[in-house]
Amino acid sequence: MPTFNTTPTVPVLQSDTFEIQRQKINNMVTNLTTVIDSISSDLSTNGYYKLPGGLIIQWGTFTPSTATSPTLGSPTIVQLPIAFPTKLVFAIAEADGGYSSSDERCIMDWSTSGKTTLSQLGIYTTVANAQCKFIAIGY
Repeated sequence: MPTFNTTPTVPVLQSDTFEIQRQKINNMVTNLTTVIDSISSDLSTNGYYKLPGGLIIQWGTFTPSTATSPTLGSPTIVQLPIAFPTKLVFAIAEADGGYSSSDERCIMDWSTSGKTTLSQLGIYTTVANAQCKFIAIGY
């Protein structure tokens, strides 16, 4: 049978160990709260979704100026739901297809230097008050 030459001791936790663990948990909660706070959205008809990291997706509906043949007339200025803090990267628009006319088209002109508006370049439709929908992506 083995013999023991010393008395075993129970390890004693240092008094700051619990404080260190509590601080780590607090830091994790703070970091998670920061991520959650960076996500914001407006899910209405003309809305947006801000993703962590800064990417913003925006969408909406607008009534363009109309023409009965392809034209580059006076543009309709479309106000974005929120301004892109840095840059508009991409935007596209299309007629919403709610009318029987197959000739509805919505053509957008946009610039990557714009942060708050899109400009309708032209529309070809035989339907008065046709609606166009857009989506814009930026950061």
